[in-house]
Amino acid sequence: MRGWYHFRHMENTQPFAAVPPAPQPLSAALISVGQLYRDTWALYKSRFAGLVAISVIPYGLIALGSLAQSAGEFAGFLLSVAGGLVLMPAMAGSILMVARGTDFRESYRQGFGLFFPMLWMGILSFAVVMGGMVLFIIPGLVMCVWFSVSTAALVLEEKRGLNALIQSREYVRDHWWEVLWRIIALSIPLAVVSGILANIFGQTAGSLASALTAPFAVAYGYLMYQSLAGIKPALAASQPASGRGLFIVSGILGVVAMTLLAGFLIFSLVSLMSKTGMGPIELRDAIRAQQIAGQEGRLIEVFPE
Repeated sequence: MRGWYHFRHMENTQPFAAVPPAPQPLSAALISVGQLYRDTWALYKSRFAGLVAISVIPYGLIALGSLAQSAGEFAGFLLSVAGGLVLMPAMAGSILMVARGTDFRESYRQGFGLFFPMLWMGILSFAVVMGGMVLFIIPGLVMCVWFSVSTAALVLEEKRGLNALIQSREYVRDHWWEVLWRIIALSIPLAVVSGILANIFGQTAGSLASALTAPFAVAYGYLMYQSLAGIKPALAASQPASGRGLFIVSGILGVVAMTLLAGFLIFSLVSLMSKTGMGPIELRDAIRAQQIAGQEGRLIEVFPE
């Protein structure tokens, strides 16, 4: 019997339609890594031009920002921030393109419409995971895998905030180790490729190369989400399960931890400025000079005794 995620074998239908409210499960097993790679490659090739066009904008801004910052320009920081902000609607738009076949303009239009929901979910997930890390690290790692398909749940099922995180956890439930293995099977090769490109061509070229690799990761994640949704079809139309209290407590712990860390960093910065007699700009330049000297194998004294 055909799995509904095997898009290559569908005939006379839109191959990447949105996940229906209650699809019928045709397989109780998560898509294998090999099949996931084959289907991702086919999907990536079929949407290549549009996906790369979407990704070039944020990663191009980040690359320009990296160049400008290396020249000491503050504008580089602003470009990098702009690229990071555009990255969220670009990711949403890429998911829409692979899932529903939307074109470049419509993908970005809907993606920007999801900017604030994605920003809020990102803040929540970061706080919750940080809280889990405070609890001896392992709970935070568990949550990272739980939340691996939360963006797809937000974009395609219109789940918001904690509901998107809980929905993702419910999809991953009973398949945690399988999902972890599929994440590792993607992350390691992409990290190796990105590292090689960055070492050969520099960090700026590495950022531009992400415009090619990121869409592949989006297609891979979408197909994994689609497979999980096929195993548990009733979830798409259901209200999120319980578990909100756990995430709220963990999120509060995360906010407290980040506040304490920020306070420590500010105190350390003020102390260093007081000790060296340098202002923020001078201190930044001194640290940068020390980093450059270290990369060149030279030892220099940038801070007075």
